Amino acid sequence: MTPDTAARIRLVGNALIDLVMDLPRWPREDDELRAEGCERRAGGNAANSALRLAEAGHPVQLVCALAEDADGRWLRRRLERAGVDLSLARRFADGQTPLSSVWRLPSRATRCIVHYRNLPELPASALTALDPSDADWLHLEGRNVAALDALLHQGGSLNPRCSLELEKPRPSLEGLLPRVGWAIVSADYLRHAGERVEDFIARVRQQAPQLRLVCTQGVEGTWLSLPGAAPRHLPPPRRARSGDSLGAGDAFIAGLVSALSCGRSADEAVGQGQRWAVQKIVGRTP
Repeated sequence: MTPDTAARIRLVGNALIDLVMDLPRWPREDDELRAEGCERRAGGNAANSALRLAEAGHPVQLVCALAEDADGRWLRRRLERAGVDLSLARRFADGQTPLSSVWRLPSRATRCIVHYRNLPELPASALTALDPSDADWLHLEGRNVAALDALLHQGGSLNPRCSLELEKPRPSLEGLLPRVGWAIVSADYLRHAGERVEDFIARVRQQAPQLRLVCTQGVEGTWLSLPGAAPRHLPPPRRARSGDSLGAGDAFIAGLVSALSCGRSADEAVGQGQRWAVQKIVGRTP
């Protein structure tokens, strides 16, 4: 991919710091453990995807909230050094940079995450002021629903070159589906909703018949539902079954969006998303 052919991608979502600690075992109540490893990373769904897209050569804009504290300055430097454009980010003097404390076992197949957030969400005005002609593809992290609703209604109609991530159930989030071209739905979303993949697809298809729907199921593969066609299950690459899955879902989204923004087919896009997720899990990128 060259700068002349790479699609311009704008992501709206979250940026934070991950503090990742590898533990010898899970702690018990009132326990005290010494971590075997500790790493500070840029994190957040949209930020993770933006980093991977920038690495692949895309011009990337990340629209997010940033705190004006020491952690916020570290986070900005990390993202900008990687090639992520933060000129559209909104900086807040009040509040703190969000933090996720991630505990992993040595196998890295199991983890617990504790989030802390004391930072305002982006106001709707920060999104409705965006110029849609500045990007070839728009990807939305499914949080801050009221502001996303204002952004999507500003266009007045369906945006086929817009994707929406549904990671966790949030009030009114599914109401955005009729205005986007693609939705990426996590296994956690369906688990919280208590729905089987097939039932969810059938229900959403009635609400948003135009939608291209991708349901990720981790090691069980991916479901793809296109308008006018029966849903299909695409098995995962074999190597996806072991390794560190932290951020793998964000890498999948980056691969999918990269391919779609460059005009590739749905099957090709899902395949690239799966490959990028595996590369994240095994700790290798091209």
